Amino acid sequence: MIPCSRHARPRIAPASSHDKTPLPPSGNGVFPAWIGIGSNQGNPLRQCHRVLTALSRHRRLRLLAVSSFYRTEPVGFLHQPWFVNAVALFSTTLHPLTLLNLLQCLERRFGRTRRNEPKNGPRAMDLDLLFHGRRIQRHPRLILPHPGIPHRRFVLVPLAEISPWLKHPLSDKIIDLLLEETDDVSQVMDFSHCRKTQAFPVTPTPGYRSGAVIQNRKSRTLKVGQASRIPRIHG
Repeated sequence: MIPCSRHARPRIAPASSHDKTPLPPSGNGVFPAWIGIGSNQGNPLRQCHRVLTALSRHRRLRLLAVSSFYRTEPVGFLHQPWFVNAVALFSTTLHPLTLLNLLQCLERRFGRTRRNEPKNGPRAMDLDLLFHGRRIQRHPRLILPHPGIPHRRFVLVPLAEISPWLKHPLSDKIIDLLLEETDDVSQVMDFSHCRKTQAFPVTPTPGYRSGAVIQNRKSRTLKVGQASRIPRIHG
């Protein structure tokens, strides 16, 4: 399990009784989950590296692919530093709400405080569950797929890098097409071209810099920006 602080392990709450979606069958319900990662506080690239490491160490998450890191222009709340964003693909047996609890726990661990937080404002860490297989869900705490996907280039660009042919469950359009049609005109720059910018000092973490090779617990290797075989999608 991933600690929420140095002295405590996270208490991952079970899925809410309001969610009528059945839990995946134990041992067989393996789902692909795409998670958006972003930060623009402190050293955002290092923050993203560290949270990827934390997620990949969870016993019910298996890292399959990571996009490149991108320097992205803020959307909505413009008077703030640019972000670092990426998308990671995991296979998981976690129910979506249980996975959401884990992501929010990690956000707190990495310094996010939601109280009085401005909409689209600065984030020490921002973790969004974008897709959970082809699940379509409306819940007070979680909407799947994430409703902002078609309108956010900082999500679509890294998503298209690792899963260009993924179909959106609602529109049935592939990610590449959504990227072509999006109304978002904000800038998204490959972070490899921004390594020397003063606003984004680079403190690399081995295994997660662009083009690096990921070594997982099963001793398989996977290049950043490249997806392994996507598991069978349930639901």
